[in-house]
Formats: sequence, C-alpha cells, structure tokens
Amino acid sequence: MTQVLPGASRAEPADSQADPQYVGAVSKQKAADNTAEPAASTRSNVDGKEDLFLPGPQYDQNYDAKSQVDVYGAKSVVEPPRPLELGRQQYTPGLYDESSTLLGTLNPLLPGLAIYGDWRTAVAYNSNNGKDIAQIATRLNLDVDFKITATERIHAFFTPIQNNNVYSRF
Repeated sequence: MTQVLPGASRAEPADSQADPQYVGAVSKQKAADNTAEPAASTRSNVDGKEDLFLPGPQYDQNYDAKSQVDVYGAKSVVEPPRPLELGRQQYTPGLYDESSTLLGTLNPLLPGLAIYGDWRTAVAYNSNNGKDIAQIATRLNLDVDFKITATERIHAFFTPIQNNNVYSRF
C-alpha cells in the first residue's frame, strides 16, 4: 500500500494553472471579440506568387497510341537462342512427359542436360610512347547444368581457353 503524506505532492493548486488549449480551437477572448485569426483567413494572391504553378501543357493533336509504340522503331519480339539441351528442356510451356520413379514416387526423375555460355572477344591497338601494341583477347564461359530431379542438380562452370584465370591473348 502506498501512503502520500500531506504537502509531499509538488502539484500546484488548480486555480493557478492555465486552461488547456487545443490546436485549431478559438480562444474564449477571440470568441467574445468575434474577430478572425490571421492564419485562418483566406490567402489572396496579392503577394505576387501567381508564377508558382505553371499552366499544364497544351496539346495541338490527339493522343495516338500507335505512334508511341513506333518510338521504339516498331520492333518485334526476337526469340533468344536456346541452350544446347538434352532431355527435359528448361522454361517451356505445356505438360512434361511421364517421369521415372526410380528414386521413389515422391522424388520423380526429370533428367535434363543444358549447356550454355558466352564467348567474348576484344581487339585493341595502342600506340604508347612510340611503341605500337596490337592484341586480341578472348574468353569462353561454359555453364553445364545436369538436372536429375526437380530439386537436385549438378552444375559446373568451365573457362576452357583461360590459363590461371587470365584471358587468352595473342
């Protein structure tokens, strides 16, 4: 149980405290005067701020959706090259063939082998302080992905024409 001794409270009597005020509330004196607050009055454009907002654009022609597509040169879709694939192909529509249940009915075999990659070549000719240097550098990246089931894979990355992670140069 807590006991409060008389005079131990630091609160002042209520008659010496100001009345609570709320944001947006009209004070008692203003309500009696019936005058408006300066911030609550409507703002006129007398301050010369009419240039703060520019007028909207003026269009002299109707909107043509076809011409907006032609901005891109009326290009058409180009199918990207597919990797070399054997077995189940990757990212193809439709149903897959019936799979083997050699590893159990809950782990069907969906084997597929995909080989893809890129070949990059750069040619340079530099004349540096009277010494002419011409060179060609090339790099072949091969990704081999052997899919055994839907979740088990063997993935390998090869760079066959590099030596100790250095591009082949001639």
